[in-house]
Amino acid sequence: MPFHKGQIRRTMKKATCLPNNLQPTPIGSMNDSTTPHSTEVALAQQLRYAEALAQCSRILLIEGTNAPKWEPVVERALATLRDALDCMRIALRLYLSLDGLVQLPEATVFVQTPEASLTPKVVHKFDAIPDHVKVAMIAGEALHGRIEDIFPADSPVVKNLAPYIKDFLVLGFYVNSLWRGHMAASYSHNEAGSWNESNIRFLRTAMEMIGAFVYQWETANALRAREIQLRALSDNLPNGFIYQYHFDHDGRPQFIFLSGGVQALLGISPEEVFADPSVIHSLIAPEDWERFVTAEQRALHEMGLFSEVLHHILRDGSERWLYISSRPRYLSDGSILCDGVAFDVTVQQLAVQELARARDDAEAATRAKSAFLATMSHELRTPLNAIIGMADLLQDTNLNEDQQALTDTISTAGQALLTIINDILDASRIEAGYLELNNAPFDLHQCLTTAVDLVAYDAQKKGLRLTRSIDPQLPRYVQGDEPRLRQILLNLLSNAVKFTNQGGVTLHAGLESGTAAHAMMRIQVQDTGIGIAAEQQHLIFEPFVQADSSTSRRYGGTGLGLSICQQLVTRMGGRIELTSRLHEGSTFTLFLPLPCVQAPNMPASPPLPAPQTLPSLHVLIAEDNLVNQELIRRMLERYGHRPYVVSDGHAAVAAVQQTTYDVILMDLQMPELDGITATTQIRSLGSTIRQPKIIALTANILDSVREQAFQVGMNGFLTKPVQPQELQQALVSLASVAVADEDVPAETKPLIDWKRFDALLRGIGQQQTTIFATIVDLFVQDILPQIINIEQLMADHDYAQLRRNVHRLRGGCLQIGAQALAALCYAIEQSEEPVEIEHLVSRLRPCYDDTLALLHMRLQSISAAATHQATPHCGGAG
Repeated sequence: MPFHKGQIRRTMKKATCLPNNLQPTPIGSMNDSTTPHSTEVALAQQLRYAEALAQCSRILLIEGTNAPKWEPVVERALATLRDALDCMRIALRLYLSLDGLVQLPEATVFVQTPEASLTPKVVHKFDAIPDHVKVAMIAGEALHGRIEDIFPADSPVVKNLAPYIKDFLVLGFYVNSLWRGHMAASYSHNEAGSWNESNIRFLRTAMEMIGAFVYQWETANALRAREIQLRALSDNLPNGFIYQYHFDHDGRPQFIFLSGGVQALLGISPEEVFADPSVIHSLIAPEDWERFVTAEQRALHEMGLFSEVLHHILRDGSERWLYISSRPRYLSDGSILCDGVAFDVTVQQLAVQELARARDDAEAATRAKSAFLATMSHELRTPLNAIIGMADLLQDTNLNEDQQALTDTISTAGQALLTIINDILDASRIEAGYLELNNAPFDLHQCLTTAVDLVAYDAQKKGLRLTRSIDPQLPRYVQGDEPRLRQILLNLLSNAVKFTNQGGVTLHAGLESGTAAHAMMRIQVQDTGIGIAAEQQHLIFEPFVQADSSTSRRYGGTGLGLSICQQLVTRMGGRIELTSRLHEGSTFTLFLPLPCVQAPNMPASPPLPAPQTLPSLHVLIAEDNLVNQELIRRMLERYGHRPYVVSDGHAAVAAVQQTTYDVILMDLQMPELDGITATTQIRSLGSTIRQPKIIALTANILDSVREQAFQVGMNGFLTKPVQPQELQQALVSLASVAVADEDVPAETKPLIDWKRFDALLRGIGQQQTTIFATIVDLFVQDILPQIINIEQLMADHDYAQLRRNVHRLRGGCLQIGAQALAALCYAIEQSEEPVEIEHLVSRLRPCYDDTLALLHMRLQSISAAATHQATPHCGGAG
């Protein structure tokens, strides 16, 4: 092999002596061994590199993961690499992330030989690195050679390091495939080594290992930091704790996480609960245990939210209420894990309990107030009944002019007092939430006209001009509470007349806005009266307040009327506005949303029969007040009836067992035995007597009293003071029912007495499809269950209870005119033979079916007729 100048070769020489004519002759050979030696050196280098990489792996994997800092670990690894390379220095530089995805700050790790300590350390700032070097590092290329060939001549790197460095190497450094910085290594002029493919490949492998370590350390450290953060957060959760509750495949529960807040709230440590979950469950109060178990099972079954407030009794006897909320989820192995949170709501719960006690106290006070009002109503109305009633009776006698004037004054004053009492009771009912509004079709034009007509006499007496103006565009038929609207209008019109001494009062009604389905009505009451000062107008709708004290002294009144009007208007969804000028007059404007409806089929109510056309009735008066006894007796005699008087409930029960009465006028509040109890006893007599119709007499106008009266079997209701016309109308409505029609066999009875049924509709105030349908629904809901109950009593042979239930059924049937059913009931009441009773009971269901079918036929007929009526519109008077 030829030699080249300057080339270093390794040779192997061999020599020996051979005899030649007895004279030794040296002979030898020389072989080139350069290539085998290089192979050995390369193999030794690879072994050294492999050992260095293995050592780096042990340092990074075994020691590095749990290290508090990554720099010392990487420094040890770099030292191992430098020893393997026998280079002057290796440095690892990490820059801040360009995309913000990593969390490690800028850092530089150096390892170098002791001699290199005299060499300056130059930190490569990212912005100072030339662009071509950045591009090469990001692309994964290795740059090596003289440092002045890599960096600009005027850079600090060249100025400070060129005199010391022979061969410089720069590699890009990646963490989780993201470029994070670079590795720089160098050989000095005093060192024989240089950068080649082998050692560069070695460093690349080492940098990949270090990059993997940095990523692993960063991830583990972030997880540790997050765990510490979450633990601190959960342990420091104000008034609460966080937990995870695991159910294995067999349903066995176990807490796998529980924050330290449980110690502060419940006085037990998480370790106790981990050991035995029942420790925490044993603190749940017994009264809440079943609710807790039910809610937990439902949440697990539906995989839905668990949310309960549970009462806990702690070991020291103190109490806690916890709001606990969790949601279950399936784990990969099919078991269930509940993630939950608990908060201390003891303060809120105690506040709720205190609020409940306050509510109970308020309700008790309301009940006491209602009882007081009922008593007051009774005590006031009882003497008032005598005053107004006697005055009315006096007016029918022969009086001279002075006597007539005095009697008129008594009657007027009594009516005024009655108005005041009604206002007070109305205000109390509204305040207590007892006042319910009706919602039925009515003739708005007629309502407005009637209201004006009712104050016409008072206006005429004062010489006032009273006019009304109804816009033709105002809908005629609307849906709402006609009696309450009339009450509002009467109050406004009466006030206008009362506070106006000259000029006049005008009612204007028109359409403010609206559609066919919903219209806003505008109704104004305007007067030329005394007016209201601007500074007093805000008080006008306050209860018991009038514009000034002189108004009350001069004109009287309680100051409740306008307050009641405003509350009623608000309940109707409208508003009331006032404009007024002192000494010039006032205008009250109502805005009411009232839906338009079709013109309902509302035949005029039949006129009240004249007294002489009503048969003479035998009437029992059960009343403890002597004045009221005398008053009602005179009223009845005036209409040709035959009254008999008793003073208490016991006497009334005894009287009906001795004599047959058509009607009983039963006072509800009597000593010894009240009217409710007396009625109950009379109805319990069943067929042993001829059952009379019973009309309640009371000064208590609460709806609950009215409902109680009808529940025990009363047929009518009159409030005191009793007016002669109201009494006569009540007797007329019951007279046809009171006559003994029970003797007619059921077979001869028509299924429905349509006259009585239509009278019921007129009593409700309507006779349209919706009201008819409602009565049919009530017939199904009420009558059929009673028949089923009677059939069961028949099967049980409980004849006593069967008769009581049949009597109740008969009353309901008569109320709506189902007279065939009523006649069957009467026959059952009168029968004493079990076989006959069983036969009659078996006929109830077929008779009910026939009656219901007839009702449906009538309903369909009415509905068909209604569809042919003209559709309503809000632009005309109808």
